[in-house]
Amino acid sequence: MLAKEYWRPFYKEHRFEEPSNFAVWALPEIKGTLVDMGCGDGRDLHYFLKQGISAYGVDASHEDLFIMKQNVDSYMKENPCPDNVYTRFFWHAIEDDTRLHILKWTKGKLFIEARTTRDKPKNLYGKHKRNLVDTKRLRADDSADPRVKVGLS
Repeated sequence: MLAKEYWRPFYKEHRFEEPSNFAVWALPEIKGTLVDMGCGDGRDLHYFLKQGISAYGVDASHEDLFIMKQNVDSYMKENPCPDNVYTRFFWHAIEDDTRLHILKWTKGKLFIEARTTRDKPKNLYGKHKRNLVDTKRLRADDSADPRVKVGLS
């Protein structure tokens, strides 16, 4: 199932009011502007905005006042990188070439929370494709860049 076909109906049925634990963890590290890549309905994005962070989101299946409905690869071609790039449960939903594109595009801090190859399969909301993240490979891809803040779950 294509990601857009899965997530569009998901966000119509599910609404999260509280920020994720990852967003709460990341907040003290965020300085400057932020883009939330693959932000879905903007759960964490709206938390950052309420905390005074200059933030906006990009998602191919959702749009609102602060979320651009656009493919992230297209977005990166058309826009400079902000100070922070935030990806919660998005890294495992994209292909390797998009992951590498984000790593090369990011100039400041990169926050990643993703399902990894160490995870047991979880289908809390039904089945959809996941490209589980190999953490050793991720660290090799980013050359152990200290800007990258990885939250593994």
